[in-house]
This record gives sequence, structure tokens and C-alpha cells, in this order.
Amino acid sequence: MSKKLFIETLGCAMNVRDTEHMIAELNREDTYELTEDLAQADLIIINTCSVR
Repeated sequence: MSKKLFIETLGCAMNVRDTEHMIAELNREDTYELTEDLAQADLIIINTCSVR
């Protein structure tokens, strides 16, 4: 059974790449299905940086 993942990426293209890596790493251990609904999410990640 897959878990639901909500992930918001803010910032530059590097953050988008990092988000893709996080999703891949999470899916190595468990199966996560992306969701746009915060209420359904088992895991919420906000990926941002302080450079830009």
C-alpha cells in the first residue's frame, strides 16, 4: 500500500532537481504516491533554500 506525499518546491532549478532526488530516495524504502491534497498526505515536505 502506497503512502501519500505532498511536496512543495520553491526556488531555483536546483531545488527542483533536489526534489526529484528526495522522491527517488523515499521510494527506495517505501512507495509514495504524490498528492496535491495536504489533508491526504502522510508526509509533507517543503523544499526551499535561503540563497535566492
